[in-house]
Amino acid sequence: MAVTWRLLPEFGLVHVRYTGTAGYDESLVAIKAIADHPDFRPHFRHLADFRAIEAIETDYPSFLAFQARVAEYVLQPDGTPFVVYLADSPLSLRAVNMVLKSWEGAGPITAVVMENERDALDLLGLAGRDLGLAAP
Repeated sequence: MAVTWRLLPEFGLVHVRYTGTAGYDESLVAIKAIADHPDFRPHFRHLADFRAIEAIETDYPSFLAFQARVAEYVLQPDGTPFVVYLADSPLSLRAVNMVLKSWEGAGPITAVVMENERDALDLLGLAGRDLGLAAP
């Protein structure tokens, strides 16, 4: 799987795009790199694009351990993360639903699932902006 990401500090946004097989190890490396980046701020909103995944790892104990590690980076004491997930197929929706279920009881997080980029950007207050999200 490829996980590509970029920070858009001028928009207060983290954009992450998943392609191929949605796997845990590469995702965790990307999330740690984002959290460690000098331009990252905990209050940034997140846009996680799952539309190009082709398969999902289904080792649930590993997935839950992965999500616990993700929580260390995403859940901050000074705010509630706002995440917009882009998913437009049964497979990408299934992947996002796995993520959403894993957040239950983990701490405060606001998450929304959208099917298209235009609506996601509108929800993020970035309507009409061309952020070049197709290829971070």
